[in-house]
Amino acid sequence: MSGLKLGLGFTLPGDTVPFVRTAAWMQERGFSGVMLGPDPAWSDEQTARVGETFATHRLAVFEVGAYTSLIHGDPAIRCRNIDTVKRKIEQAVILGSACIATTSGTAIDLGPHPARLGHAARRDRRNPRERSS
Repeated sequence: MSGLKLGLGFTLPGDTVPFVRTAAWMQERGFSGVMLGPDPAWSDEQTARVGETFATHRLAVFEVGAYTSLIHGDPAIRCRNIDTVKRKIEQAVILGSACIATTSGTAIDLGPHPARLGHAARRDRRNPRERSS
C-alpha cells in the first residue's frame, strides 16, 4: 500500500478563498493531491493562488477536469464548450497539472441524466422528445 496515493476531486466554482481550509484539511488527513474542476472564469492570478495554496500544503494537482460536450449539436454551444476546454488547459499549466480530463459529450440533448430523475422517469428511458408527456 506504500505506492498508493490518496486524492480528492471536486469542482471549484466562484471564490477561491475557502481553499486554504480545504488544503489544510486534506494535508492533515494524509492526502497526496487533488483533481480540480476550476472555474474557467478565474483569472490567471486566482488560478495561481489556488495552485500555490495546494502546493504549500504539499498537495499535487493530479488532474484538471474539463467535462463538457465537444460535439454538441448547436455550433454556438460547441464553440463555447471548446473555448472552455482551452481555458482549462491554460489553467492546468498554471496549476502544474500534466493531465486534463474531458469527455466527447453528446451531439443531441437527451435531457437530464436518468439518475437525477424520479423513479417513474427512470423507468421510461426513451428519448425525452419521443415521450408523450
